[in-house]
Amino acid sequence: MKILTWNLGYWQHSSLHDEAWDYLFNDIKPDTAFLQEVKLPSWIPHHALLFEIITHGWGTAIFDPSLTLSTKDFSLYPGRVASASIALNKNLSLFVASIHAPIINN
Repeated sequence: MKILTWNLGYWQHSSLHDEAWDYLFNDIKPDTAFLQEVKLPSWIPHHALLFEIITHGWGTAIFDPSLTLSTKDFSLYPGRVASASIALNKNLSLFVASIHAPIINN
């Protein structure tokens, strides 16, 4: 199983964002990806994506192309935590979260 976490830095590198998504899905091909500072391209299959907006259309996401994610409310910081329950089988599920920690007080 290939699990990836990646801060794509959309707000600083928006001109390279499409290239980063292409690399993620066509070269790395993760089973599960925990993503921060992303803006979603229109071609992403939304059934396997959980996305929480922070600001200006970019935010935090979990992507798993083989599973349907069930959203879990687990956020003190709106948009900075994307959390879900992944059913591994009928008796077992896994709680997962992609967290973008606020390190600068605005």
